[in-house]
Amino acid sequence: EFVEIGQIDVLRPCITSLTPTSNILLNHHFLLNITGFGLNSSDLLKIVDGTTCYGIISSRPYFVSINVQDPPYNYTAMANMTITGSLGLRKVCYSYDSGLSFVDTGLSLQVTIPKIYSVFPTVVSMSAERRITLHGDAVLDGDQVKIIYSDRYCEYSTDLDSVFGGQARLLQVAN
Repeated sequence: EFVEIGQIDVLRPCITSLTPTSNILLNHHFLLNITGFGLNSSDLLKIVDGTTCYGIISSRPYFVSINVQDPPYNYTAMANMTITGSLGLRKVCYSYDSGLSFVDTGLSLQVTIPKIYSVFPTVVSMSAERRITLHGDAVLDGDQVKIIYSDRYCEYSTDLDSVFGGQARLLQVAN
């Protein structure tokens, strides 16, 4: 026979915080650290454009598995992913039922692109091999740059705009 000794509230699993949430680079792989309650390695995330979980999915893979770091407590997890699409805010949606449904976490990610802030040297000689140092956010090995004429626009540059002499400016090409 059972005797009532009290009541408990059973809460559904949830995500309470994420890091990082800003300066996430578009089209670059990153690791998202997750804090919450009742996290499980079968749980999924999806990152979407817009303000609801029904927006265009911009996470790759579409549904991102989380990896719980502290069993049996299940308070922290990590997820590896890439964000695609355009710049701006992304909504983070969470599934604790293996992807049958996704709930809004109330959290978002700010997506940006790598930027170059300064270049040294700013004067180089034609036909001379010279190392050019780039300073900026997330400049990685394998990133490509193009030097174009200073009166041309970056958005519409082609290989014909490459500089062989005269004043120029640097154009960063996305991976």
